[in-house]
Amino acid sequence: MRLQEGVATAGPYGRQARQLEWERADHLAWVDEVLEAVSFRPAPAEPAEVVIAPLSRCLLRPFAAVVLPGCDHTHLGAPAAVGGCLSEAERRDLALPTREQAWQRERLALRHVLTHPRLSLSWRRSHQGEPLQVSPLLEPLRLALRRAGGDWPAAPQVLVPQTLPACPVGPTQPSAPALLPSQVSATAYEALRACPYRFFALRMLGLEEVEVLDDEPDRRDQGNWLHAVLHAFHTTRAVPSDDPQADVERLLAIGRAQRQAQGLDEAAFLAEWLQFERLAPAYVEWLHAQEAQGWRFERGEWAVSAPGGGPADLRGVLDRVDRLSQGERPPRARLIDYKISSAESLRTRVRQPLEDTQLAFYAALWEGAAETAAGAEGLEAGYLALEVPVRWIEHPQVADSAAALRAGLAEDLARLAAGAPLPPLGEGPACTHCAAAGLCRKEHWTAVRQEGLA
Repeated sequence: MRLQEGVATAGPYGRQARQLEWERADHLAWVDEVLEAVSFRPAPAEPAEVVIAPLSRCLLRPFAAVVLPGCDHTHLGAPAAVGGCLSEAERRDLALPTREQAWQRERLALRHVLTHPRLSLSWRRSHQGEPLQVSPLLEPLRLALRRAGGDWPAAPQVLVPQTLPACPVGPTQPSAPALLPSQVSATAYEALRACPYRFFALRMLGLEEVEVLDDEPDRRDQGNWLHAVLHAFHTTRAVPSDDPQADVERLLAIGRAQRQAQGLDEAAFLAEWLQFERLAPAYVEWLHAQEAQGWRFERGEWAVSAPGGGPADLRGVLDRVDRLSQGERPPRARLIDYKISSAESLRTRVRQPLEDTQLAFYAALWEGAAETAAGAEGLEAGYLALEVPVRWIEHPQVADSAAALRAGLAEDLARLAAGAPLPPLGEGPACTHCAAAGLCRKEHWTAVRQEGLA
């Protein structure tokens, strides 16, 4: 822009600049156009010693020496992929590059490289057990050299055998009593039971997996939206209704309002919405059947904290609490956890009650937050499978599971506070979708004895 000192006011550019009058917007537009028209290329700190470039970029460029790897038939001289959905005849009619033209350009670039006085060609003899042949572009050169009584010289063997000591990699066993969290959620304790190292990485170190930005709604978006819809439906429903169709229409209206409030694209959310249109009547049918038995919604999305009986407290959010009070029978409370999983998978989770951490954890939360009422009423807990038809999957004897969980959690946290190691013990599904798999590097372990990990 000729803004150097003494230049802007002298010479023909300065005289022209003094005669020209621009509006501020025009001047900014011109500056923007000038800056966009050029690219800033900083000068290299020192000359490059090695330049890596494709074969097409080597034309007319001076090099002290050239090393050309990948001279096998699958890389050099292989059928060129020009891309697109057009056939060769269509590309030829439209004057677009064809495979033949791409092959000729590669052949021309190779001819230029072969004239270099210091040239090394290399290729692998095999790849994943499949033999590799020299590139067909190099075969004419080799035949010409043999007719002249020569051949290209083989590269000298410069590899020197070296023996290195064995360094087997075994499972890590960190210990961090100072990083023990002050509160534990159901998800965190489930991670501790499934794999102590996952608990260490994600809960104690606070590491998080970087999420990929995506406009398409996923199962988490669907779950959050469905929770918000059902919570709004029940909190605005003062008394049970005798009109199922009216409840279905109100549930669908709340679903549309929540979809707009959460910024979910209508087109991208179409599949989930069609599924919800089938779910709404099934959910209302299940709800009216429960209300006929005397169950009433009490509260939802309830954030609860309770003493854990150890160095950390329990915290969590209860999806829904219902109560049953009929006549002289003792009142009962029911903890409901919404799930969009299949009923069969949920039955598998509660088949062994002591292995179902989530509902037992929620029962322990409820009892800790309502200690005065815990002895006066019974407790039920289960998953509500939000499918057609809606299924109630109860956790049997959840109070006993909650007591066992409190005792086990207090013992586990006490051991961690005393410096117990946190080895990676996950197996099967626990490792398939683990966010800490890149840290424990289980696939790189050497077969070592596992007694110390028990």
